Amino acid sequence: MSDTIRAIVAEEHDGKIQGRLKTLRVAELGSRGVLIDVAYSTVNYKDGLAVTGKGRICRQTPLVCGIDLAGTVRESDHSQWQIGDRVLVNGYGLSEDQPGGYAQQQRVNGDFLVRVPETLSLFDAMAIDLVDITTRMESHKPLAALAAERKIAAIVQKPFAPTWQECIDIVETARHHGTWLAVHENFRFATTMRRVKAVIDSGAIGTPNWARIAFRTGYNVYRGQPYLAEAERLVILDLGIHVLDLARFFLGEVKHLSCETQKRNPAIVGEDTATMMLRHESGAVSLVESTYATQKIPDSFPETLLEIEGSDGSIMVHRGEKMTVTTQGIFFEEHIGSPLLPWTSRPWHGSQEAVMHTNRHLLDAFRAGRSADVSGEDNLKTYALVEAAYEAASSQRVVSPPVWKPKA
Repeated sequence: MSDTIRAIVAEEHDGKIQGRLKTLRVAELGSRGVLIDVAYSTVNYKDGLAVTGKGRICRQTPLVCGIDLAGTVRESDHSQWQIGDRVLVNGYGLSEDQPGGYAQQQRVNGDFLVRVPETLSLFDAMAIDLVDITTRMESHKPLAALAAERKIAAIVQKPFAPTWQECIDIVETARHHGTWLAVHENFRFATTMRRVKAVIDSGAIGTPNWARIAFRTGYNVYRGQPYLAEAERLVILDLGIHVLDLARFFLGEVKHLSCETQKRNPAIVGEDTATMMLRHESGAVSLVESTYATQKIPDSFPETLLEIEGSDGSIMVHRGEKMTVTTQGIFFEEHIGSPLLPWTSRPWHGSQEAVMHTNRHLLDAFRAGRSADVSGEDNLKTYALVEAAYEAASSQRVVSPPVWKPKA
């Protein structure tokens, strides 16, 4: 047994973190825990950030990178694990505050380990069943194609892709290869929006026939995402797509729409304000508003405010996550906001919890072998509204959303 190993270690130099291939002494791994001969470790987005130093993933340095590993036990101080056992570990702070799997050997807390079944090889145990594509939308099509060609299910972050045709290509490629596909559209999974939907589904306001759904803020989105200032198609594709999806979620599919756009901030390229009017197939009408140019105090960011009227009542969601429901001549008020969880923080807590709810739904659907509510095919209907909105704004006319027709 050699007393040295090779490992990729994140180190900080002059305030910057960079991953480097280094030779370590086995003794540097410590003497406590289960020593594993590492066979495999995967590469994901966070690993890329850790190794390149483009994200502060490693909470301490120096630290061996790699969020998971599979291998064989060489030494053990844990009653559950014996020499020769095949094990894997994923998460538990690996590559954050615990040494990770990018090493020929690694010591791991025995409580973190999972036994690899005899029916699986170590390679198969580390196989990817589902990939979440969290890159910029320009790379979604080729990355989704790589997943589909390898029979790997995929979640694609919104926006689905830069163009309607690219969205269609992603969906049709997944269909061709028979792979599961979903889009991470999370506004409809927020606790506030789910409570509104529950009231609608209860029949308390009768049949919804009019709505105003708005996300209006002056929050400086360009500070954290400077590329947005250069986007030719901005607020409808980046923010309005969420609000349009809510209009579908509450009132159903859309027959046609009109749209007015504005660029109120002269320092950006694309539109920062969009006001859209939708006629739904049910006959309902909705106003959908999205802007990054509001000048008001207090700013409601990052809340979605709305009014929905029905044949027997109405729903209003006010700033501060407060809902007022009028039904059969009486009204009641309710706080419908998300609880502050140990890992969430204000004012982001609602959005953070919505991501958790979205991921839970996606994983449940994937494991059950059924389509997600926000499948690739469903999201095409939302993206079609984006395309229709841009066309309506440029042509100054009412436009019907394009319809995808699957290939035979």
